[in-house]
Amino acid sequence: MTTSQPMDRTRTMRTLLSPLRRRLVQITSGILVTVPVVLWSMFLTFGLLRHGYGLLTSAASSLGAKGTPHAEAFNIAFFYTGGILTALAGTGLAILHHRSFRWLLGSIFMIVAGVLLFLTGVFPTAGAGHFDAHMHGLVSQWCFVLASVAPLLLVLDSKHLFHQPGLQRILKIVAVSSLVIEVLQIAIAHIIRYPYGYFQRSFMASLSIALLILGIWLKRHYTAVHHPQPLAITDS
Repeated sequence: MTTSQPMDRTRTMRTLLSPLRRRLVQITSGILVTVPVVLWSMFLTFGLLRHGYGLLTSAASSLGAKGTPHAEAFNIAFFYTGGILTALAGTGLAILHHRSFRWLLGSIFMIVAGVLLFLTGVFPTAGAGHFDAHMHGLVSQWCFVLASVAPLLLVLDSKHLFHQPGLQRILKIVAVSSLVIEVLQIAIAHIIRYPYGYFQRSFMASLSIALLILGIWLKRHYTAVHHPQPLAITDS
């Protein structure tokens, strides 16, 4: 076998994988943009339908509390759908950029956060039994923790990825903001009482911006390359 044969096989595999890779890019970038749209639209829709619900102060989980109007529909639209989409987005990111440990870990955290978001709807809070209420608090807290760390792990490799300094700068800011918001929430939760909705809305806004930026970058980066190849992302 000549040395040119392995090289020919490599070129053939890249040629075959390129259309599949472009398709995966389109799907993953689309999901990243869709996640915040779904979460915000479902939250606002059901929040406006619920009489007396505070869009800024009330916890989102109270819209899915057992025995309340449209609770099951909200859980399906917000927690189940949002969780599945988040896990799929993390899976796509892990497949597309698997050479960096930090990027891979951030993608895995996003996958697990999506699973935990799904489980948050499985275990409703108010109106449920003690076990369901305990599990709801446990899985939702870990969902916030992992979701706050994932963007920061991803942005650590942004210098290898981004050719748009503006997007890179914004992603760094919102990634750090998400983590700071979560740390502050944990730190003051047992010290002072405050409307939990304030924390959720600010965290959700910060995370939504991060997902939108990742989706926009993914689409721009790969559509600008005629023959996309796996990025050589290495830990610095």
